[in-house]
Amino acid sequence: MAFGKKKATSSGPVVNQDNVFILASQALAKQRSTRLRLAVLVTITSPGLMHRWGQKAVLQMVGNMVGHKIPKTDKDLTAEYEESWYRNVDEQPVVPCRVIRESIIAGGGPNCGDVVSKAQLGRELRVLGQTAPLVFPKGQGLTMDIQMARTSTGTPQPTARALVPAGTTFKVVLEFPPTLTPDQVMAAAQSAGDVIGLFDWRPSKGGEYGRFIVEPLPSSAAQVKAIIEACSLPEKQFQIPPEMLRAFNAIPKENLGDPARKARAVVNHVNGQRAKADEATS
Repeated sequence: MAFGKKKATSSGPVVNQDNVFILASQALAKQRSTRLRLAVLVTITSPGLMHRWGQKAVLQMVGNMVGHKIPKTDKDLTAEYEESWYRNVDEQPVVPCRVIRESIIAGGGPNCGDVVSKAQLGRELRVLGQTAPLVFPKGQGLTMDIQMARTSTGTPQPTARALVPAGTTFKVVLEFPPTLTPDQVMAAAQSAGDVIGLFDWRPSKGGEYGRFIVEPLPSSAAQVKAIIEACSLPEKQFQIPPEMLRAFNAIPKENLGDPARKARAVVNHVNGQRAKADEATS
């Protein structure tokens, strides 16, 4: 055999220009078929306090950073409450799937007895969809809750939050590869409900709000599809003048404080959902 000449192998078909598309499609289909989808029901067991970035707060943050300060207005607790709850583009109260995923990932590692690491959950776990609609107990819904908080200067002031009643539920679909087992995923999810929680003043922040339990649901193809469709609506966008947003995004990361970095990440994620949804339906 000539020097440098490789032996022919019989480990698979010879790849050429005529069959590369078919082989690539088959490989992708095989990879997708190995991912598992588990439907779960999440029940909030202690009242939750929603506190999201509101339109007013985002506009003030962006305006201050780009030199177009938005005039401050008098504090309006009712308006603050209305801005505090997550909503989708149909104005339904929801939990963003990104928030659910963050909570489950945080439930990994030592929080679940090292059954699964946070790093592995971050790489491999997905919560399918954009927003999970809330289902309230009969005769109940969001209510305004007023708490005393302190400003950055230590001055006490009242703050309004949307209170999610205990017993509220939502359904999501968790997707993961076989390298994650269902018992690992459920261990992290239940740990998240016990020690991480959802929303504001949750257990991971020293509070007692937003605890939850997770139960697996029958995960037939029809059930999974229905839940994913129910969770497909994006979050309601922030209304920010395009020129202000471009200027805000052009500021180097090292020049932003932690609140501004979080605001930019949230704005770009939320507003990007609508663009992705439009592309998917076009």
